[in-house]
Amino acid sequence: MVFDLVGGDTQQRSFLVLKEGGYLVSAVQPISPEESAKHRVTGVMMRLAASTDDLGKIARLLEDRTIRPDVAKVYPLQDAAQAWNDVAGNLPGVHGMSPGGPGTAKHTLHGKIVLRVA
Repeated sequence: MVFDLVGGDTQQRSFLVLKEGGYLVSAVQPISPEESAKHRVTGVMMRLAASTDDLGKIARLLEDRTIRPDVAKVYPLQDAAQAWNDVAGNLPGVHGMSPGGPGTAKHTLHGKIVLRVA
């Protein structure tokens, strides 16, 4: 199963890591029925309406290590600006957000950036 929170090319590449019968769940854009059929996976769009109960279930799965986030780096909250610079430097240059300009991403970080709140 892949949870797509990015869309675009990332969603397209997600089909390549799924086994036949897998699920591609997107929170950002519809999934092509043609691509889903081609790769023999199920593609669904989700809308989030998180409840306290749902978030508690996710927290328990994380605590039990049933699911594990892919964390690239943890920053203290006061270093949020540096975290953004590190993330923005690795963006694929969409919407002019990458400091180096379109298409100049370095792609050195992999995983999520976490801000630690004391």
